[in-house]
Amino acid sequence: MSQDAKALSRRVTELCGVPNPGWTWTSDSLVEAWEQMVEFVEEGYYDNIYEYNNDLFVRGKVQDVLDDEVARGLPGFAELRARLDALDARFRAVLFPEPSRDYGDWWHNHLPRYAGPELASDIANHYGLTIEVRQGGG
Repeated sequence: MSQDAKALSRRVTELCGVPNPGWTWTSDSLVEAWEQMVEFVEEGYYDNIYEYNNDLFVRGKVQDVLDDEVARGLPGFAELRARLDALDARFRAVLFPEPSRDYGDWWHNHLPRYAGPELASDIANHYGLTIEVRQGGG
């Protein structure tokens, strides 16, 4: 990893904290975590609404980095932003275009158009939306 990449990863760690002993957020781990969540939703998120909301925490970490003036000035930020923007586009593609709830952030306000049975049921019960049920999601 180049010194430039290390500087950006250090800033990501500073912004996002250390979630578990022996593991830290880096530029790559942030992208990988958001990509995994996007893939889970693309496949039909297979857990309940509480886990879905909890798993969206990573997008908040993404926003912390995107909003940070120091990070934006570091070499490698443009590439990181491009990777995150591409993931955001994929995520938005599987969401209802209209907000379904008012949680402040777009990634919380727009619910997926399809999900596994448990999340689909929770969305129907909590928000009165009927969404497509997909089996075998992430």
